[in-house]
Amino acid sequence: MTNFGSFLEQDIDRHTLIEPGAEQLLAETPILGFYAAWNFAGYIWFEAGRFHCEVWTDKAWAKTATADSLSDIAAVVSARFGAA
Repeated sequence: MTNFGSFLEQDIDRHTLIEPGAEQLLAETPILGFYAAWNFAGYIWFEAGRFHCEVWTDKAWAKTATADSLSDIAAVVSARFGAA
């Protein structure tokens, strides 16, 4: 089963906000999360003990990032592609 949910968002001050319980939900359920900012869109999933984010810019795949937590994914992706 595939489902989409916006688990990561950027607030007006460009701080990443992670929905409470999102990390556990992604780790325990076969779903995709969505992370979007001004310059990119990312699809997030949990596999093999790590979080992965497929990043798209200008309607094309740009990179797949991997990290140990959602906050780490947000940091890696935002550092490379910019924040909201």
